[in-house]
This record gives sequence, C-alpha cells and structure tokens, in this order.
Amino acid sequence: MDPNKQQRVLVIEGGGFRALGSLLVLQEIMNAVQNRAIQKVLPCEVYDLICGTSTGGLVAVLLGRLGLDCAAAIEIYKKLTVSICKQDEGIFWKNLLQSVDSGLDPTSFERELAAALKTYTGSPNAEMIPKGGKDILEHPSTNVSSSTPKFVVLLSWHQVFVTVTSEAPFYDNLTHSIRSYQSTRHTPPVGHQWAVQEAVRGTLSSSLFLPPLEIKPKYTFGDAGFAGFSSPLGLLANEVKELWPYAQIGPITCLGPGLSALAPKNPRREWAVTDAYAKRFSKQIMEKLKSTAGDQDDLAQNASNVVKMFVTLAVDTELSHSDFSGQGTLIRLDPPLDLELIDLVDYFHQARVENSVKKWLQSDEGKKKVNMIAESLVEPGKVTVETARLITPPTPPRTTNPGYNPKLDERRPETMIEYLRNYHVLFIIDDSGSMGGDGRWKEARDALSEIANHALNQKVNSIDIRFLNNRAIHRGFQGADFIEELFNRVQPGGLTPTGKVLHEVLNDHINELDRAVNTIEYASIKPLDIIVLTDGVPGTCDIFTQKSGTNLNRPDDEPNTKGVIEQAVHRRETSKHHPNAMGIQLVQIGNDPNAAPVLNDLRFGDVGVSHIGPFCLYVPTPHTHPRAWSILSLMMENLPRSDWRGSFSVDFIQTYAP
Repeated sequence: MDPNKQQRVLVIEGGGFRALGSLLVLQEIMNAVQNRAIQKVLPCEVYDLICGTSTGGLVAVLLGRLGLDCAAAIEIYKKLTVSICKQDEGIFWKNLLQSVDSGLDPTSFERELAAALKTYTGSPNAEMIPKGGKDILEHPSTNVSSSTPKFVVLLSWHQVFVTVTSEAPFYDNLTHSIRSYQSTRHTPPVGHQWAVQEAVRGTLSSSLFLPPLEIKPKYTFGDAGFAGFSSPLGLLANEVKELWPYAQIGPITCLGPGLSALAPKNPRREWAVTDAYAKRFSKQIMEKLKSTAGDQDDLAQNASNVVKMFVTLAVDTELSHSDFSGQGTLIRLDPPLDLELIDLVDYFHQARVENSVKKWLQSDEGKKKVNMIAESLVEPGKVTVETARLITPPTPPRTTNPGYNPKLDERRPETMIEYLRNYHVLFIIDDSGSMGGDGRWKEARDALSEIANHALNQKVNSIDIRFLNNRAIHRGFQGADFIEELFNRVQPGGLTPTGKVLHEVLNDHINELDRAVNTIEYASIKPLDIIVLTDGVPGTCDIFTQKSGTNLNRPDDEPNTKGVIEQAVHRRETSKHHPNAMGIQLVQIGNDPNAAPVLNDLRFGDVGVSHIGPFCLYVPTPHTHPRAWSILSLMMENLPRSDWRGSFSVDFIQTYAP
C-alpha cells in the first residue's frame, strides 16, 4: 500500500428520521465530483469507507453496501420512513408518545426493507459481508447510458460500518461496529454472520422508533445514538487503522441531521439537560397533538423525555466533533432544513426541506464547501464522448436575470423528440465550393433529411436552416422532401464565412433575450442550439475544381470565428442571461487535415479554456462509412449541456465522408 495514500471517509450522523437533507447535500457533492472527474461515479466508488449511526447507518448501508446512487437511496429512504412513521404527523406523535418505552410496530418497515434488499442484492437475507466478496446488484434508477449493463458488481472493497449498542444479556452499553468487511474485533454473538437487515434494524432500534433487535434467544441490540455515539467519529480511527494500517485518514465528509442547535453552545461533558431547558421544545410537540390524543399529562411527560434524549444526542455529537476537529481533515455539513428542532421526521415537510437545502447549496457557504469536498476527493478528469453526457449543469449565477425558461436548468435531453420540442435548433450548412466534392453535399442533405422526418412525424416546427453563402433562412422545416428540394436549389460554391454568419445568429438571439427581460415572454424563449455542418476551415475560400481536384484557400472571415464567440460570451454575461441560453456544435464532414485543428482550437484554444466551459468534443471516427445523420443523432440524443462553468458550449465532432 502507498504509505502516502489518504483514505476518503463519509460519515453520516443520526438523529431521528432527518436524513433527507444529508442525501440532498451528498447528491450535490456527487454532481460536483462527477463534473470534476468527468465520469459516472457512485458514492461507494469515491469514498473508501462509509459509516453511520441510526438513520445515518441506514443511509450508509444504502450507499455503501447496496452501492446505490443518491437518487435511488432517497426513494428507498422515503419508503422506509413512511413504513415506520406513516403519513400523518399528528398520528405519528400520538403513536410515538404512547409507545415511548417499546417502539413502533416494525412489521411494515421490515417488509419494505426486505423488498429493497431483494431488488438490489437478489436476496432479502443478504449478509453484510458478501459471500465470495461480491454481490450482483441491480440499479434500475441509477443514471447510466442505455449501453451500460443493468447489473454492476459490488466488490468487497466498498467498506461500510454501522454502529449498534449492546443490551441483553450483558447490558454493558458497549458500542459495536457492524461491518461489510472482515475484522479481528468481532461483534457478538460469537460466530454470527450479520445480515444487512439485522444491521439496519439494529442501528435504528431504540425505545422510540423500533423495538430492540433480537438475535438468537438472548442477544439484543439498539441505536448507538442514545449511548453517546450519534456520530460514528469516535469509532472511526480504530476502523481505519485496522483496514489500512499504514494509511492516513484523508478528507472526511460529515453529514449531520440539523440538530446541532438543540445543544447549548460549547457544551461540557458534565452538562445535563434540565426540565426547564426541555420544556420549550416539548411544548412544540404537544401542539402537534389533538387534545383528545390521550392523557395529556402522561403524554407531556413522555414528550419531555423525548426532548431530553435528543438534546443529549445533540450534545454528544458536538463533543465528538470537538474531539476530532484537531486532526484538520473534517468538513462538516449540517445545512438548515427549515424544520422545527424537534421535528423528528423530515418526510412530513419534504418541500420545505428540499427548498431550504437547495437555497443553502446555492449560497456562498454551500458552494464553497461542496467544491472544497469535490476537489479533495477526485482529480480533474479528461472529457470523452462517453463521459460528456454525464455532466450535470450547476445552478446559474445568482445575478442571472429571473424568469428564464426553466429548461435551461436541466440536463440536455436524452431523446430526439424531447430535444426537438424543447430547443430552438438552427442548422448552419457550409455551402462553400469544396462541399461539392466526395459526396459531402449529399451527406449533409441526408443528415438533415433524417431529422426533418423526425420533425414532420412529431409535429415540431422549432428547427431552422440557413447556409453560409445563400442568405435565405428557412424556418420550421419538416420532411425529407423539403430538404431534397432545398439542396437541389442551393448548390455549393463560394467561401466559408463561418464567423460572419455566427456573428449575425448569436447577436440576433441575444437581442431577442434583451428585449424579453422582465416580461412573460422571457420564460418562453427556448435555448438556441446552433449546429454547424462544415468540411472546411473557418475563414477560407474553398474553390473546388473538378478537373484538377485542388483547393485554393484564402482568408475571408471577418470577423473571425474565435473573436465572434468571445464577443458573444462577453455580451451574454454582461446582459446576465442564463449560461445555457445558447450553444454551438461544430460537425466536420470529410477529413480535410487543415480543418480539424482549426475547428478543434475553437474549443481547446484560449476561447475554450477561458470562456466556453470545461470541455468540447473532438471525436475522430474510423473510415467505416458512417452516415452523417447517425453522428448527428448520437450528438443530439446523448450529449448533455456542456456549459457548466457559466458560459455556452462549443462542441466539435469529426466524421468522414464515405
């Protein structure tokens, strides 16, 4: 093992069913990690160790042992929450306070958990340490391309542990780790192979939510959160030391349930919650109950006891962070959930939680912490066609004009029909002289014929076409017959004034946006996708001579293409329009050696680095007679918006004529 390698750790703390905020924050972290690494990654692939207590332990199992992405984990978490807490908050509190010493009925929860385990591991009885070192997991909600197999292999190096505290027969209040990996420190009973379902039940079991977990006739376990370990940080150092004896603990991402404000500032270990301290919180609980819920005095006393349990839990969490803070590797995220401190179930207030977390993630503090974590977890990756589609656009700058089209915040459509309906597509066709050779004009015609038929069949009229030299603009074209007639009427000849035409198109679109700011029309302006189909270098005169087969090139591109793009980016930013308002895709037909580096430089040169975003695609394809329309279909169906740094994208795809 590399002695300099630092192990990346994810810690998920417990405290009621308030893990939705943690999952939403982690989802944003994973988006940032994915954008930085330029590849699809799961939390269990980024973090070397995932651990948690109580609901944090449940989430740790979903992400680590089951290998889920955040979206799938959120859905399962919600289902499991409902199975215990039901749908009505008042009924939940009544049931909780009336069963405060025994826990709620676990039947529905165990059934829902077994169903999830069967879906993702193949068996409701899957063990924490997979037999043979791996499971075959099904990820129906994981965002992968259609060419990716439906099943993925979860290897034993996806390390997870959750915490439980022992009850009968020892009643020693010792805290144990239930692991997905082998350890010399065995958790009782001796020889017992812990199942995933047992680990989840054990880490959630308390006198509040679920009754204690019983294994064999006499062994029972409960939630370690109420035994001083609401955060597994206290057990982390020993686990890392045993897993990686010569490694250091690297970046630690710690996600909290938003309960820290329950504790007093800078609490001491000897501090104990008083009746007076608990009263203001227990009063909030009683207000959630109907007056007919039962004996109010008994319920009020139980409410006070519940408050004391969670205040103590919050104090223990703060103390564990204080003990760990000196190591300098911990980044704690405990965003505001817009819940009352004693709201123990986030499911009852989903919209508020989601809005509050989203607002925090858009704040300077949230962005700074998310980016800091992403940078500590992965190195920047290199873009390929396969990885480009995985990029998720971030939130636009706070200064962006309000009221824009909401589609601008979404990933690029994955189907042709969705693309055609939601984007204003403008094809700019190179009709210079060289397009008349090697079947290139026919190739361009066939490309557009295929797409025109899609537009006709789906009754969409948001696709326009124009040429570099012919000045006519044809709007809302439909059907292959129209394209064939148009290409028979317009013939190749002349120069390649790409920059001049782009200057007109980009400024026309920005003018339209400028006029619509602060009006209802602003939200209806579709993102503009400019697709340039060309075979030559921008700024050249390509005079194709049939007899000699020569090309005579001379500059004739004022203003030049790179300058046009720079100016358009600057104007869009100055006008505060959404970064995804427009994009350019350059598709090269043919294999002119002079064209490829120039087109590619529009992305990878100074413009690409400083303005256009983090990537643009240069995809040489083999000489296997690809059709241009198939390249365009691939491009439009699968590539996401690539302008996530706050600009618009310029993508370059290269194909060869047959």
